[in-house]
Amino acid sequence: MTGRALLALLLLLAGAAGAAEPLFDARGYRVREFRADTGDRPPPGVALIDTIDLGKLVTAGAGALVDVLPVPPRPATLPAGALWLPPARNDIPGSLWLPDLGLPALSPERETRFRATLAAFLAGRAGPVVVYCLERCWLSWNAARRLAEWGVSDVRWYPEGTDGWAAAGLPTARAEPAVRPEEFP
Repeated sequence: MTGRALLALLLLLAGAAGAAEPLFDARGYRVREFRADTGDRPPPGVALIDTIDLGKLVTAGAGALVDVLPVPPRPATLPAGALWLPPARNDIPGSLWLPDLGLPALSPERETRFRATLAAFLAGRAGPVVVYCLERCWLSWNAARRLAEWGVSDVRWYPEGTDGWAAAGLPTARAEPAVRPEEFP
């Protein structure tokens, strides 16, 4: 094999190795391709909930809903000083919107803020804690896993997200994030 052929083979193998990056980290969190088929297997310590059962919870005023959809970032191509309004987020009424809670890793500051905000939201509430995002969103899967690991009892994952909720003709409400990503370095 010539030197050029060997170099080409090594470059090809290096490229293939980079493409084979794992989907999950050593702790079990999804680290890439967040908008992909999630299947119907919830994370460890978490139960599934479907639209019908979630509708019953919401109607009864039971449980707590946590939306984890990230806030869209300001477009990098937008000139400095230009006005930018992120798209409106409509979620399931009564939800707490904690954007980025489903990221695979959280800074200590962000984790502390999320925990405190969640604890205040859950105070005095009874019933399951339902975590969702959009349909086919691994960030909600990650967030449900995180809450179970934090010791939150009765965590449920709603994989259909606001897409499934709205498709069933159920109401949504304008949401504002409880914790904004720009608050953290």
